[in-house]
Amino acid sequence: MAFCSDCGKELRDDARFCRACGAEQETGGPAGATPPLPAPTRSPPLTGEAPGPSAGASPSPTLPIRGSLFLIIVIVAVAAIVAAVLAIVLTRGGGGGGGDRFVGTWIADFQGETMTVKIEKSGDKWKASDPTSKNSPVIEGTEENGKLTFKNPDDPSGTITLERKGDTLVMTISSEIGPVSEIGPVTVTLRRASGAEASVSPAHQNDEAENSSVKEGIHSLQVAVQSYAVDNGDIYPSEASQATLSSYLDNWPTNPFTGAPMGEGTGRGDYSYTQLDNGTNYELVGYGAGGSPVITVP
Repeated sequence: MAFCSDCGKELRDDARFCRACGAEQETGGPAGATPPLPAPTRSPPLTGEAPGPSAGASPSPTLPIRGSLFLIIVIVAVAAIVAAVLAIVLTRGGGGGGGDRFVGTWIADFQGETMTVKIEKSGDKWKASDPTSKNSPVIEGTEENGKLTFKNPDDPSGTITLERKGDTLVMTISSEIGPVSEIGPVTVTLRRASGAEASVSPAHQNDEAENSSVKEGIHSLQVAVQSYAVDNGDIYPSEASQATLSSYLDNWPTNPFTGAPMGEGTGRGDYSYTQLDNGTNYELVGYGAGGSPVITVP
């Protein structure tokens, strides 16, 4: 059996040309008895040493295995460090260190109303207020163990605690007197206000401030109505006039639009009261800047 001296294909013993590649076979004897061996190839280095250049070829740079592994480890380590730093920055709200993550305007929908809280920091002092109410007090608080704590201005025994939870701000209101003492701490989850929500036009801000005052007045009347029921066998009053409820309030709420005491009616800053279910329930409605209801309790 003969083989082509050029491509190694099998040939007839008397063939002068290869039918596969067309190469002419050497004369004076049969084609090669064994197929030509392929050129030897070099295996990649396993010891971490770069291979030497072969004869007649230009050496090409080869990265050692140990060097490659070291480079990969360095890249992974740097990526992990960067990820950790980003996580810390994002957890803190994206700006500044420490408690600065509380600073800003926060809002929440609470019992059908929009609650707005503005948190500010001056030196080591923290301040909280309602930017939508011109009558809202500015209360001061302290930071400890990652939480802000404020004294409730309407309740000497009460506290307001603020704590960051991811992208939200959790407010916890506790008290030893009043309705909160009976039902336990009240928790409200606020979100950071957007640009449009955080910036209020002067006219809109005045309306919001006066509406907030109406809501505060209704809450005061609500406390008086409930206190009346406690003294009268859990029966709510048939009317919510000053004559009926003034003894349950230190100060009768003021109509923010007129400056006069809030009265029964459907005008701006007034309220309407209805006894329901034979005195076992009631409805109290406050009217805002547009003459439309801004709050209904309970």
